[in-house]
Order: sequence, then structure tokens, then C-alpha cells
Amino acid sequence: MEKISDLGISGLTTVTLLKEHYGKNHKVVVDNWFSSPALAAELRSNSTGILGTVRRNRKLMPKFASKLRRGSLYADYRREELQHSKAKTFHCFN
Repeated sequence: MEKISDLGISGLTTVTLLKEHYGKNHKVVVDNWFSSPALAAELRSNSTGILGTVRRNRKLMPKFASKLRRGSLYADYRREELQHSKAKTFHCFN
């Protein structure tokens, strides 16, 4: 398990609640209060997926490319590493 200082209180809470689901390939959706690269690494190492928004100023957050224009998307994927993407406000109108 990651060090407690890397996970923070919110990450530690998430890990505590999910421990019984480790190894079952479940996915968890979190908001930016709970998400961090350390939490994602901890869950991934225990066969648990994570999806959610993040805060740019979190420890260990990768730096994204320049600012995006409205409606654009930046995505980066590396095998065996975390996937991250950035989108500028999308709106759907019918």
C-alpha cells in the first residue's frame, strides 16, 4: 500500500472502503476531492480501476500541454502507466 502521506485522508478513506473489493476488477468513480495519482496507483496495483476528475495542483499530477480551446481534448496513454486526459468544457444541445 502507498504511504499514508501520499494518499492523504481522502485517499486513505477510499482505500479503506474498497479493500474488500480488491482483485475483482471493479471500477470506482471519484470526484476531485478523492482522486490523486497515488490513489490511482494503489487501486491499479490491486486490480481496481478508477475514473474521475482531478485537481491540477495535486502532488504527482502530470503537467498537461498548453491551455485548451473550448471543445478540444488532450489525451495521453502509456501502456503500464496511468492514462490521463484533459478536456475543455463540452456542451450537448438537442
